[in-house]
Amino acid sequence: MSALSRNHLLALAAIGLALFVVAIGFAAAKAEVSPTVLVVSALVAAAAGGAVIAAILRGPGRS
Repeated sequence: MSALSRNHLLALAAIGLALFVVAIGFAAAKAEVSPTVLVVSALVAAAAGGAVIAAILRGPGRS
């Protein structure tokens, strides 16, 4: 994987993570859930996004 494609993947993963966290916020506001649920959901999304970004940084074929 070239450095350019890795940078593109990292940018897409970061944008996707940010949009997902924003979507969680909008859904939580509309459903009027507690702030605790919102924080936990955002943390889970951040952990999942961090795992994707870490996998991209490791490169193909590495676990």
